[in-house]
Order: sequence, then C-alpha cells, then structure tokens
Amino acid sequence: MKIAIDIRRMNEFGVGTYTRNIIRALARLPENFKAVHVLPADTMRGHLQCRAIVARLNCDLVHVPHLFWLPRGLPCRYAVTVHDLLEHMYRADIGSGFKRSLHFQLTRRVLKHAARIFAVSNFTKNEITKLFGIDSGKVEVVYNAIDQRFLSGHATDADRQFLAERYQITYPFLLYAGRISPHKNLVRIIETFSALKTDLLKHDAYPDLKLIIIGDEIMRGAFWDSCPLKY
Repeated sequence: MKIAIDIRRMNEFGVGTYTRNIIRALARLPENFKAVHVLPADTMRGHLQCRAIVARLNCDLVHVPHLFWLPRGLPCRYAVTVHDLLEHMYRADIGSGFKRSLHFQLTRRVLKHAARIFAVSNFTKNEITKLFGIDSGKVEVVYNAIDQRFLSGHATDADRQFLAERYQITYPFLLYAGRISPHKNLVRIIETFSALKTDLLKHDAYPDLKLIIIGDEIMRGAFWDSCPLKY
C-alpha cells in the first residue's frame, strides 16, 4: 500500500509542527520513505502537479494533515486532519458573504468526500458533525502527542546560558509560544496573568514572575502597538 503525506506546510507554526512530528515518528517505523518535490499548495500549478504525482506513483491514500477547501481532485482516497474550525465557528472575515459561503460549502465537500477525518479533540469532532453535518462515525479523535524532546529536554547548559544572557531572563516566568493572531485570544492570557500576579502578591509568592510571549510576529494589530510582549 502506498501512502502519500502532503508536507507542503511543514515550515509553518501549528500545522507545521504537527506535520514534522508525524514524519519524525513514522520514520522510526517503515524505512521506505521517498521525498518528492512539489510546488506550493496555494498555487494552481501546485494542485495540478500534486494530483499528477499521486497518480504517477499509483498511491492508494493521501493524508493531508490540515483542513483545506480548494478542490484537489485527487485520484485516490484521502484522509484529512482537522485541528480546529475557528474560521467557520466565528465567521472569520475572509471577504464577501458569497466568498464565506463558498468557503463553507467547499470545506463541507472536502469533509464529506474524505475517507477518514482525524480530529485533534472531542470538541473539534463535535464541531465537525454539528457545523457540517458529517457522520460522527467517520471522525476519529487522535490527540496530539507530546514531543519527546520536551520529556527529556534538548537544550544544553550552554544554550540556557546564552538565552539567559541575551534576553536577560533571570526570573521565573510563564511562557506562551505560538502564533500571534486574534483567535489565540492573547488579550485574555494577559488579563488572566494580571489577575494571577495580583493574587500571588497577596501571598508574597513569586513577586518577580513575568509572562513572556513569543510568536511568528513581533507586532500584529493595534493592540500590539501599545502592549509589551514581556509583561
């Protein structure tokens, strides 16, 4: 059986991390991996080339590790991983009402035609069935695993010393690492940290605790123009 995995978003944040770890884990099982260069996924040439390669290699299944909505026209069955449906749940601004409706209808088509849908949580599974009318038996919940490097640590003492000196981090801290975008609700994280800090001070605990936020962009939107990243 030949299985293809679309890794063209591997260098991104959340989806990219998920994809990289899938490849890293699978590489420890079968050894017959073969990498094929394909153009970016968001171009028509990329779509056509991907379809042609899957057909030429006579693949039985394609795993797309993220939800997509533009038609792929794949010549075989496919499975898709859904991380969240925030853009559909909250009617994200992606243009006119017609474009939002088209986006929704094509996304539903993708889900209905998938051989299998992997959801990263029960909440996401419930939203898939509720929003798009997908049979729950078609959706399987597969939780994201912990990166093994977090269990054993992969930074050396020299790495820690370098980071402490470069960023002057000599205090206890809470860390947010992820995309800087509205749906991550960083405003609430900062508000919650402020409440936590106030409560801790009442008990003389962690007076120098800080919140450190790192992400894909230093500033994004009006909020970030007036709010420091290290609180």
